[in-house]
Amino acid sequence: SASVQLLDYALDMGDRRDMEIVRLGRKAFDGRRAIANLLVQYFDLLSHSILFIFGGYPANCFETLNYCGVIVHRCIEKEAQIYVDTCMRTIHRWLQYSKLRKFSAAIRDQSNRTIVEYVIVISRALYTGAKRIDEFDSLAAELKAHLRRSILHIQCAGSDAELYANNRKVRLVLSAQINKHTSIRKHRPMEYVWEECTNIPERMIMKPYGEHIVSKLVQLSIVRYENEYLQEENDGDV
Repeated sequence: SASVQLLDYALDMGDRRDMEIVRLGRKAFDGRRAIANLLVQYFDLLSHSILFIFGGYPANCFETLNYCGVIVHRCIEKEAQIYVDTCMRTIHRWLQYSKLRKFSAAIRDQSNRTIVEYVIVISRALYTGAKRIDEFDSLAAELKAHLRRSILHIQCAGSDAELYANNRKVRLVLSAQINKHTSIRKHRPMEYVWEECTNIPERMIMKPYGEHIVSKLVQLSIVRYENEYLQEENDGDV
C-alpha cells in the first residue's frame, strides 16, 4: 500500500525524525487515569452498597454484581443512578489531577440529620511509577484486594444506624473535599452542581471500624461515623 511504501522510504533514507514519529504513534500508558478508573469504580460500588444497607429503596430496586469475588448491590432506580453517576464523573476528574482529598457517602434523614457516614481519606498523592500496563496490573490487583475487603466489612458490620435508617425515609448524600478548607456536597436531585458545605454534623462519633490501605498506587484511610443520638432513640431514651 502507499502508506507502507512511504514508511519504507523514510526508513531507507535514514530520516531520524520520521522514525521518531513512527515510535511516538504508540499511545503511552496513562497510569493516573487507570488509578482514577479503579478508585471511581470502588467509590461507585461503595455508595450503592451503603444505600442498600441503610435503606432508602427496597431490595428489589437493586441488581447484584460481582466485585472481586464479593457480591455487591447497585441501585437500578433512575434517580439514584443519575445522582451517583454524575458525582463519579466529577470525582474521576479530580482524581486524575490529584485534587481529591476526601470522599464521603452519608445517609441522612428527613430532618437532614446525618445517620451514618463513611469517609475515605486519600493520605498520599497518586503514584505514577507504574509506566507499563503489566506493572500496573500487578499493583492494581493488590489494591483491589484491599478495597474488596473493605466493602465486605461494610456489608457485614451491623449497627444502630442500620436499625434506625430502615424505619425512616432516608437519602444518600455524597460529598468531597479537594483541599484542606473546602468541602463540597453534590446537590440533589436533578441539579448537577456541587455546593460548598461548611456545616459539620453534630454529635457524630467514630465507630470501631477503620482501615488503612497502603499501596504503591495510593494510600487510603476509611472510617465510619454514626450519630450518637441513634443508640438513645433505639433504646427509647429520646
